[in-house]
Amino acid sequence: MSSEPVSAQPGQSRTVPFVYRDEYLVVIDKPAGLLVHPHSFDWRSPTCISIVERMTGRRVYTVHRLDRGTSGLVILALDPVTATALSMAFRERRIHKEYLALVRGFIGESGRIDSPISRRPGKPAAPALTLYKPLAQVELPVPIGPHPSARYTLLSLELATGRSHQARRHLHRINHPVIGDKQHGDRDHNRYYAERFGREFLFLRATRIQFTHPHDGSELNVQAALPDFWNHVLEEIGMAVPERMASGEGTWPTFRSAANLST
Repeated sequence: MSSEPVSAQPGQSRTVPFVYRDEYLVVIDKPAGLLVHPHSFDWRSPTCISIVERMTGRRVYTVHRLDRGTSGLVILALDPVTATALSMAFRERRIHKEYLALVRGFIGESGRIDSPISRRPGKPAAPALTLYKPLAQVELPVPIGPHPSARYTLLSLELATGRSHQARRHLHRINHPVIGDKQHGDRDHNRYYAERFGREFLFLRATRIQFTHPHDGSELNVQAALPDFWNHVLEEIGMAVPERMASGEGTWPTFRSAANLST
């Protein structure tokens, strides 16, 4: 199997980048702002499912999702058997997922957030585990809120569980919310980035997925480069990100496999 880039054809409307494709599944790089599948609050907007079905001419099945504001890698199955196998792998934590987040404040050491999260308001909380590693830090001479300067950390995250808004909720709990997070974030810092860069944007991105192919047993390690807007913002604020990581040609620091993590 080989990675197959897919581009828009003349006359087509919106497309999404394919990072990997074979006869059983695709891995796409979901843009921020795009839903993975239709939702009751917005039935008319294009979704990853509708776009990929049009691009491939195949029926497409979801096995996991990203929040609308989160960008990055999403696996989509092209048949029910593959969808069932991948869904089982997600439930059994055999699929390794890593994210990138720009957060408020300095985080100097790697750590873990082991804090239960409720699936819905009023429902019992379920175990949730997030691991994080700081990659870079920057301090801006800009007064925001009660502080005379603004500090930020670029984090690599592994979500060992897949609870609703897990990364955003966990980082909020340790007082390092994701920049651009309207629901769990810091309004002052969100406003600063929106005004400085001309758009509201959630700085949370799925950068790597590693899993065993459900049909031939091969190990797939799919990585996504940083989009231009991410690179522009990080460069403008002086966040030192190695070029090989920004381009997707290298790898971010990795964690142990999620299958070996206990909750």
